[in-house]
Amino acid sequence: MSPSLEHEAICELFRRAEPGLLRTLLGYAGVVLPQVDSVQDASEESGELVPTAFVADVVLKLGDGDDAHVLIIEVQRSADPDKRWSWPVYLATLRARHRCAVTLVVLTPRADVARWAATPIRLGPNGALVPIVLGPGQVPLEPEARPIEAPLSGTELVLRTLRATLHSAQDEGMCEAQRLGISLLVDERSGVQEVCYRLLEAMFGERFSTTMEEHMAPRNWIEDSPSLGKYYRQAVSLGEARGEAIGEARGEARGEARGEAIGMARGKADAVLAVLGVRGVAVSEVCVQRVRACSDVARLDRWLLLAVTARDVRELWDK
Repeated sequence: MSPSLEHEAICELFRRAEPGLLRTLLGYAGVVLPQVDSVQDASEESGELVPTAFVADVVLKLGDGDDAHVLIIEVQRSADPDKRWSWPVYLATLRARHRCAVTLVVLTPRADVARWAATPIRLGPNGALVPIVLGPGQVPLEPEARPIEAPLSGTELVLRTLRATLHSAQDEGMCEAQRLGISLLVDERSGVQEVCYRLLEAMFGERFSTTMEEHMAPRNWIEDSPSLGKYYRQAVSLGEARGEAIGEARGEARGEARGEAIGMARGKADAVLAVLGVRGVAVSEVCVQRVRACSDVARLDRWLLLAVTARDVRELWDK
């Protein structure tokens, strides 16, 4: 079974993680990591040592030499009995490969899975492996439920996103996800911002998406954004100019009221296409004709909003 979007997004955030983020997260479980300045994604090189069936989700190496420490990050949405056989393989293999301390960390948003993952894995009469578990019972949410007034830094954004994700089954987690999502609507998302937003979408579903649409509807967030506002103003200016010209020409022949209505629809259609064009979104001739054939001004308004963030023109039709 292929990994889910939320699984891949969480793994990607850990691949981009800084030492401070990892120390904070592991600190919730009482694990003290070395004070180092570097984190290396060692997932691929570790995968060369063992069959695919025994490759961890993410492998991170902190520091070098005597201060080196390897973290194995496993993302679990459900209990998987096979993991209790493969996890010891991960540790033994990576310990031999990197010759340093190795810690297995299991990340899960479900309390029942957290309890399952924390159960010691018996290795023999004299030893057992006990994974470090980060779940809703181990990682707290932001202590104060307050709006996010300034753009978050990369580390703080990732930390708060992961905290919300681990509490996705609770109303408090949804509230935090909505605060984070709204903060990410202020400007064009890139890099870690996009990963965090897509993770929140995947974890919190329709309720989250509905809240984001409500905040996008007034369009103030577009105009306030230095990057998206530029696209929007260019599109509106172009659409209004074309709409006025078309409205005047057709108004003379068919009546002023009808001419204005046609001009308004055509202007908004041109605005939709202009936004997509400025942002570099590919639009086929069939899609161009579909937009220009639409006379429903309300629908064109929705398409114009979606065009500002859409990565594919098909996202317009989904709405």
